[in-house]
Amino acid sequence: MSSPKLHITALKSSFKIQYNGNTLKVPTKEIRRPLKLISGVDLGTNKLLHRFTVGSRKIIFYTRDDNLYATSWIDIYYRPHTRFVPIFTRHKIFFIGTFHHDGTMPYRELDSVTLSNYETDIKRPFAGIYGLRRIAFFVVDLQKAVFSNEQMHNPLWIQDTEGFAMPIRSFRFVKSQSLTPIILARKLVGDFVVAIRTMGQTNKLTISRIPYDELYKTRNILKNRLAYILSRVYEPKKNINLFFEKESMRAEESGFYVFTKVADLTDLRSKNYFILDKTNANFKQIKKQYRSKLIAKYSFRHFFYTYASSYLISSELSFHLFNPRIYLNTLRRVIAKKPLIFLQHGIMFAKPVENPAARGFYKANSEVNVYRSVISSELEATQFYKMGYKRKELIKCGLPKFDMQKETVRDKIVYMPTYRYWEEGLVNAGRIEETSYYQAIRELLYLFKKEKLLENFVVTSHPKFAEYIVSIFPEFSKNIEPNVTAAVESARIFITDFSSASYDAHLAGAYPIYFWKERKYLEENYRAKSALTQGNADGPAAYTDESLIDEVRKAIKRDYVMPPKYKKRYKRINEYNDGRNTNRLIAYLRRNKII
Repeated sequence: MSSPKLHITALKSSFKIQYNGNTLKVPTKEIRRPLKLISGVDLGTNKLLHRFTVGSRKIIFYTRDDNLYATSWIDIYYRPHTRFVPIFTRHKIFFIGTFHHDGTMPYRELDSVTLSNYETDIKRPFAGIYGLRRIAFFVVDLQKAVFSNEQMHNPLWIQDTEGFAMPIRSFRFVKSQSLTPIILARKLVGDFVVAIRTMGQTNKLTISRIPYDELYKTRNILKNRLAYILSRVYEPKKNINLFFEKESMRAEESGFYVFTKVADLTDLRSKNYFILDKTNANFKQIKKQYRSKLIAKYSFRHFFYTYASSYLISSELSFHLFNPRIYLNTLRRVIAKKPLIFLQHGIMFAKPVENPAARGFYKANSEVNVYRSVISSELEATQFYKMGYKRKELIKCGLPKFDMQKETVRDKIVYMPTYRYWEEGLVNAGRIEETSYYQAIRELLYLFKKEKLLENFVVTSHPKFAEYIVSIFPEFSKNIEPNVTAAVESARIFITDFSSASYDAHLAGAYPIYFWKERKYLEENYRAKSALTQGNADGPAAYTDESLIDEVRKAIKRDYVMPPKYKKRYKRINEYNDGRNTNRLIAYLRRNKII
């Protein structure tokens, strides 16, 4: 009886599989997770048959339980078992433990570890001894592997001789429902903290390099440990709620505003505190007014009440109680679990929530417990439904920050392009002039100069770009406002593509214009469509430079009075403009026995 014959050919966009006279075509794009192609094959058990590189993708064909499979997830075939313990020395990290796999490839073909552009070998000191050959170690040079590239997070990969790679996973068990990383080791190296950590549910090992933070001072690590121990025997008689803003460094937005209203109430069933760094210019003044209700960042009370708290209340996500990257296991874990009343920065509607950068906020993906989120309308609620939130998890009361409107001189034409996360790497590398963000700002500066509208024209930007914008346009220094809040407060006309700041500006009396010259480009890079369209936008849309200038001149001619249809549309996205958003929120918190 002749042996069964298998031929696999890679075509332009598919694979042709021939087996015992039968032919099957499979589109390349369908091969991701293990895809069963043929049942009842007689080609050997658990055997790797072919490896292909198609563009940037690696695809393997293998057998398992008499079936032929294809996948681009090669670790599903190999089923690696890695048990490495990291140990820091002055200049290196030693990973010592065991490594074996269930594939048929010899161990020597999988003895390479890569991260970023760095490669090192796995050593097996007892390779010739059957019972001990699983014992292995590899060494990573800190300078060459971690500090020689711009990456903050460097996943570790095991690579075979054909360049097919699979992640190294931690020996520590991570619950399937947990998204909280585990820190296996940590070391202060110069002005940075280097941590060996897992990546949420995937349990992948990663070497992360973050800027040094006061959190990692020895005294603060001891405070954290003591606070954790004491909190386990502490039973509060009332709810303890912690209010804070960005990295507990500010006291100027919704978090502080709501706190001030709550702190003035006397008939509460809760204790309410605001967390603020002592370096804040207003710390002493706020301390004088609120006394023990203001807690200094990194004080023992800060750590203790973090563990003892009932709810977190902020317009930032939970880790901003300290900072976004907390590499202390017990602290990060407890903050992730605390229910957060999310006050939001702005109305979530213009920017497409389906974009990959927003996936971390989806209910199923969020590392933190977003217990309730403030919204401004039923229309905005539709965006939260897309992210997996239920109606009961939304508080429709309007954003508290909208109660803080100031009486300011509004005489500027403000332009704010939306944040383009895919260009952040170029900005961090000092190559901002290569970004479309830079080009969009440059074009409008020269356009408004040409149209003799430059005198009152102001450009502002997302905080991640602000520090660069001022320095790269010296000719237009008077037309750059790095502070977004100040820019919005000065706007008579507000031009943007998808920034939610347009809703803040509209409420304050500005005339919004949506400039969608780059709409197609932006949506392609967001990989999602915006819910904001010409049919529901609360201001006119312009798709060319000429039509933008035309809309600006129309607004000026109308004395900035918007047509009624735009006011009606705005009412759909923001149902409240009575200055009582905070009162409605507090009433909700009372009813639900949170405060």
